[in-house]
Amino acid sequence: PIPYWSMSGLENPLFIALTMWAAICLLREADDAGRRPWSALLVAGVALTRPDGLVIAAAAAAAQLFTRHQLRRLPLWLAIAAAPIAAHVAWRYSYYAYPWPNTFYVKVAFPFKARELVDPSSPGWKYLVAFRNRYNLTILVALTPLALLRRPLRAPLTLFALLGAVLFFPIYARGDWMSEGRFAVGALPLMFVLAVAGIENVSRLARRGPRGAYVAGALTVVLAGGLCVILVATALHISNDRVHHYPVPVEYVAIRARDYRHLATALDVEDPSVAGGDAGGNLLYAGMPLVDIGWLT
Repeated sequence: PIPYWSMSGLENPLFIALTMWAAICLLREADDAGRRPWSALLVAGVALTRPDGLVIAAAAAAAQLFTRHQLRRLPLWLAIAAAPIAAHVAWRYSYYAYPWPNTFYVKVAFPFKARELVDPSSPGWKYLVAFRNRYNLTILVALTPLALLRRPLRAPLTLFALLGAVLFFPIYARGDWMSEGRFAVGALPLMFVLAVAGIENVSRLARRGPRGAYVAGALTVVLAGGLCVILVATALHISNDRVHHYPVPVEYVAIRARDYRHLATALDVEDPSVAGGDAGGNLLYAGMPLVDIGWLT
């Protein structure tokens, strides 16, 4: 799903890249007191990319509590992270009269109940479970907690905090109408890092027993190899199934939008506009103003 959303033209590639870059900086800043707090600017970028990035910024701020030198400069870190976010929200409010983009209000149009965070039957959890099942991620999910088998726990706890922040929004927003887990895909890179750390921990513990080197090697091959085989096979199957079966082909959007324009011309409509939910495609191919019936722009 990462390549799928990387080519979608939406915010996912930037969101994932900034989140992972911020995670790397957070870990390096925790290890080296002399590093500048670039992670603050990166999490600000995550929050500006999508409103739920604010949750990731909060998780990154909490990670500053793991070391003394990060705790001492937490006020500076918060100021650096908050400044661009506050400036953007102030501008947005002055221009649009709303602090967040319309897509945010659409996603949270119905009041959220706190119990949905722990209710496996809630729409958000069903969305995540369906994403796990579609891509056969059960082994990946099972391997991630194994990253906690080695101390210090600062690094894995930081990654788990970011992972929880990424997964919070799809639960809060009750999933998404688009297929392929648009709001869950950002968790995968973090889970892969944790899974690799977990496999390494299992291998390290196995080395302590009889014939440790052989057992460790065998476990590594089985766990890592099994994970790769399952994920690659599933991805190839889904990719092959998607060929010529895209849910809304670009050609369809283009043909429909051009038909709108031809119809307006044939009917001699003065100052025509088109009502639709696909803002980008209709604006590009219809060549007329858009009435956004989905409130997404």
